[in-house]
Formats: sequence, C-alpha cells, structure tokens
Amino acid sequence: MDENKVKYKKIEFFCFSGTGNSKTVVNWMKETAKESGIETAFTDISTNERINIPSPTSDSLVIFISPVHGFNYPPVMVNFILNFPRGKNNVLLMNTRGGMKFWKFVTPGLTGIAFYLAALILICKGYKIKGMYPVDLPSNWQFLHPALTSKAIAYLHEKNEKKARQFILSSIKGKSYFKSLRSLPFDLLVAPVSILYYFIGRYFLAKTFYASAKCDDCGICIKNCPVKAIINVRGKPFWTFRCESCMKCMANCPQKAIEAGHGYTILMLFVFYGLLYPPVSQFIFSNITFGIAEPLVREILQAAVFLPLFALFYQALHSLRKVKIFEQLTLYTSFTKYKFWRKGYKSINQAKIIAKRN
Repeated sequence: MDENKVKYKKIEFFCFSGTGNSKTVVNWMKETAKESGIETAFTDISTNERINIPSPTSDSLVIFISPVHGFNYPPVMVNFILNFPRGKNNVLLMNTRGGMKFWKFVTPGLTGIAFYLAALILICKGYKIKGMYPVDLPSNWQFLHPALTSKAIAYLHEKNEKKARQFILSSIKGKSYFKSLRSLPFDLLVAPVSILYYFIGRYFLAKTFYASAKCDDCGICIKNCPVKAIINVRGKPFWTFRCESCMKCMANCPQKAIEAGHGYTILMLFVFYGLLYPPVSQFIFSNITFGIAEPLVREILQAAVFLPLFALFYQALHSLRKVKIFEQLTLYTSFTKYKFWRKGYKSINQAKIIAKRN
C-alpha cells in the first residue's frame, strides 16, 4: 500500500468530555483530517441520544474518545459503546488520562481496563480495532489533587497536540497503533481498582461535591450535567449517585461555588471505619464462615453499609449548611476553597496564552 495514500474519506468521532480534554484532542485531529481533505463528523455523547444511536457510514473510520475515570472509561461511555449498533468499521480507541509534568518530561497516566473492555465489546459487535492511543493531558480530578499550573497545562497541551496530529495522520493512511499495549502489565495491576471504582468508588465520590454559599442558584450546573446527576434540593444543587465526577460543573461554575468536601468526607470515613464498621464486622464474621469468599463478602458488606450511611449524612449536611456555622466548617475544611488547590481546571487554549504572558 502507498504510505502516502489516504485510506478513509470520512472520520466519525464519538466523544465524552467533562472539562474539555477529550474534546480538545478531537479538535486537533479534526483540523488535521480536514487539511488532508477528509470529511469529519462529531458526536458529543454528553448532549446527544445515547440509546437510539445511528449506524456510522460503512466506510468511515470510527473513533471513540473519553477521559479515564478510575482506570476505565466512565460508565456513560461504556453504556454508549454497549448500545452502539453493530458494524464492520475500523475503530480507534482513545482516552485522555492524568498526565503530569516533571521537569521537561511528561509522566504518563494509566489506562487500566478502558481499552480492553471497549475493544471486547466492539469486536463482539463486528468492528475491527485498528489502534489504541492514550493522550496524557492534565488530570481533572480535583477532589484528589490540586490542578496543575497554567504553565504545566500549556506544556502538556503543546507536547500532546503534536503527537495527536501525527497519530491521526498515520491512522488515515491505514496504519495501526498498539504501542499502548506496552503498559498492559501495569493496566492489569490496577484492574481491581477499576472494578471497585465502578461498583463502589464512583458512588462515594458523587457525594463529595456541594455548592457553597456563593451559589446564586443559576442552575448552569444542573442544566449542563452530562448525566443529569445534579438536582435542585431546597434551592441548592444536590449531587445524586448518578454523578460520574467529570468535573464539568466545577470547571464551568460562574461563581466558583462548587467545592469538594474533604473535611466532612474524612469525618464520615473516621466515623464509619473507626467506630461503626468494626463491631458490625466482628459480629458477622465471628458467627458466619464464608471461606475463600470472605474478602469479597467484606467488600460487599462495606459498600452495602457505608454508601447508604454516607448518602444520609450528605442529605443531613445539605440541610445543616443553612446554619452559618455548619456552612463555614464545611467550607473551610474543603481544600478546593484555597488558592493552592487551583480548582476549576478547564482544558482551554487560554492556558497557553497565560503561560506565554508569565
């Protein structure tokens, strides 16, 4: 095959993006594809129908791209792929994962089971996987860590933009890409975390977000939530278990009112694991023998007891924060309240402009 010959006439992108990383990568690749005379189509699955999905054009290259949440594609993307119609197209799987800047190097994130689960589903539907390509853009999980500096964000964008454009150029010429399989041993190591996150962790994180007194009830977070996880309860946003921690709400709040409740989360973990769970666990496992299934039973028991209690605690806190002292205690024990945490990360071109000014 002629290495310079373009194999596809059209590329169809299916993207989920919270703070904008994945959508930024799509824009880079769309621009490069159009420069090569290739038609592109873009579907934002956060704003489009996710059940009755039209089939892609038979000769299109299909690309799925999403951030990695808990070392897997977020449930909204997994469900989209599960509902995707059968076909025979060539497919590229991509993700944006938590890259970091260390001196002049980009340290990669981990994909976990994201590619392998998606590939298995799509292969069963008749598709051919032609590549798996991770992009190490900044992590947006600001419950777990501060956002990177503007300079670091700009650096990661610059390095990854060049690579993403080169990747799509080689892909449209029919080349496959599976270098990401080099990280398979590490991906397998974090696979148990992926499973625990899917069944437990994501529900826990959903209850760590709240709106401070700065919230003016504009409703933007409720309206724009990709999975409709935020509702209005007594005049304030309230995060339900449907939340996927995509951080779109925190990144786009005009008042910067959305916080992550580190203080009350630590308090609840102490109450549960320090006071409540030990006697319950001791009573159950001293009277009933589960054999080799005991570790699994312990995990299930913890989740079955902790998540409902945490939900009740969150509900009570939502009401108590009308009292000023509770509001202040919650706010000042939230790391996102402080400048050093640099909350509100958004993957935007402004990052480059700010970096150049500095």
